Amino acid sequence: NTSAVYGDHCLLTSNRLIMDDINKVFAYLENPKNQHILRQCKSILVSPMSMRKQLTGLINKEIKNAKAKKQSSIILKMNSLSDQTGWCVILTTALR
Repeated sequence: NTSAVYGDHCLLTSNRLIMDDINKVFAYLENPKNQHILRQCKSILVSPMSMRKQLTGLINKEIKNAKAKKQSSIILKMNSLSDQTGWCVILTTALR
């Protein structure tokens, strides 16, 4: 089955950190041998380079905040979820 709701998103920004990271993504796409450039992104999560580690850290931070009765939330939009290294476990933990 596929989703009944589909959405495309566009981001218009003058945020220089985001624009710098997007330029790094396009530089990588032009020359995929330069994977190191994606690790230099500071404001966006880039898959597969750093996204898993950074997203896991952000989810764990929200779990910690929720347990401490602080404001917390997690909103994820994804096309599909492959659980080969524990995403479902992490997200289930966050739901509790």
